[in-house]
Amino acid sequence: MTKKSTQQRSAHQHFVITVGYTLFACIVLGLITGTIIPIVQAFSNPHIRIMNVTVFLVSLVVSALLPALIAYGVGGASTKSKNRRLHHYNGVIFGLLAFWINILFGMLNADFMNTFYVTLPTPVNTAVGFMAPVVVSAVAVGVLAYYYHRGNGKQVDLAEYRPFQLSLIGLVVTFVMVIPFQQFINGYWSSVVIIEIGLLLIAYICLMKMHLSVLQKLTLAAIGTTLAFITQYVASQFLPNIYGSATEAWSISATTLFLASFLVWALYLYITRLTYRK
Repeated sequence: MTKKSTQQRSAHQHFVITVGYTLFACIVLGLITGTIIPIVQAFSNPHIRIMNVTVFLVSLVVSALLPALIAYGVGGASTKSKNRRLHHYNGVIFGLLAFWINILFGMLNADFMNTFYVTLPTPVNTAVGFMAPVVVSAVAVGVLAYYYHRGNGKQVDLAEYRPFQLSLIGLVVTFVMVIPFQQFINGYWSSVVIIEIGLLLIAYICLMKMHLSVLQKLTLAAIGTTLAFITQYVASQFLPNIYGSATEAWSISATTLFLASFLVWALYLYITRLTYRK
C-alpha cells in the first residue's frame, strides 16, 4: 500500500472513529438530560416506590450504554496490530454490530418478555427485561471477537473480516424485514426505513467500480447506512414527540433528522470512495 493510500485509509478510519465517539457522547447526554434527571427528580414524590424506580433507572442506563462499551472493549482487545488507530476503529465497528443486535433482540423478544414478566416479581422482571439484550449482545460480539483474534493473522481491519461482514449485512436485512411489524411504526419511522434502504443501495452503487469483493462493498455500504441510522436514532432522543403516532414524515423535526443523517452518510461515502478508489 502506498503512502497516499495509507493516508486515505487513515482518514476513513478517523472519520468512523470520530462519528462513533460523537454518537456515544450524544447517547450519554440524552440519557442524562432526558432520563436520569427527570427520574431522579421524581424521587421526591412520596407515592413512588424508590426501589422499583431505582432498578428501572439503573437497568435502563446499563442497557443503553453497556452493549456499546463491551463491544468497543472486545473489538480493541481482539486486535493484535500495534496500530492504536486500528484498535479504536475495530472497537467502534464492533459497537455498530452491537447496536443492531440490541435493537433486533428487543424487537424479536418483546412478546416473549411480556409473557415472562408475569412470572417474575417487580422489579426483578424490569431488570431481566433490560439486561437480556445486553447479555445476548455481549455473547455475540464476544464469540466473533474471539475468532477474529485467533484467525486474524494478517491484521485486516474488522470491516474486511468475512464473519463480521455476513453478521452486519444479515442484521441490517433482518431489521428491514422486522421493523414493519412493530407497533411503534408511524409516518416518520416508515420514512426512515425507506430512506435507509435507499442510502444503502446508493452507497453500494457508488462503490461498484472499486476493486473490492461484493461482500466488502455491501459491508462498507452497510457501515455508512448504520452510522446514518444511529445519527437519526440518537438525535431523536432529544425530540420525544417524534415517537407519536401522529408524527408526519416531513415535519420540521423529522426533516432535520433526515438532513443530519444524510450529511454523515455523504461524508462517510466520500471518504470511503477516496480510500478504496483505483
